[in-house]
Amino acid sequence: MVSTGRFDGTYDFTNGVNSFELTSAGNFDAFIISMGDINVGVAPPNAPEDAKAYPNPSSGRFQLALPYPDMNVSVSDVWGRVVHTSTHVGSSVIDISIHPPGTYLVRAWNDRSNMAQKIVLE
Repeated sequence: MVSTGRFDGTYDFTNGVNSFELTSAGNFDAFIISMGDINVGVAPPNAPEDAKAYPNPSSGRFQLALPYPDMNVSVSDVWGRVVHTSTHVGSSVIDISIHPPGTYLVRAWNDRSNMAQKIVLE
């Protein structure tokens, strides 16, 4: 990725690993910065760190295995309406059996990861 811009003063380009300060010598200084290996997508399905919801399909009660502690969880219907939210540690049972059969999206996220899996209620 390449980024350009104009600045005045000092700007800190910190990426969490390295820190680079750029100081202006006048009012119209410009910069060009090139960065590589930037992850801007989501992990592919079935990546080792994905949350696993099973059995799938289910009757509405399913096990959710999470790779990280303290993950936020939401379950949404095909219209985007959230039907369940919670915070889980490790492995948990989620029960959405009061909702009609159909396809639902289970999302799990925290500060390190963002995952999604489709589940089907029969």
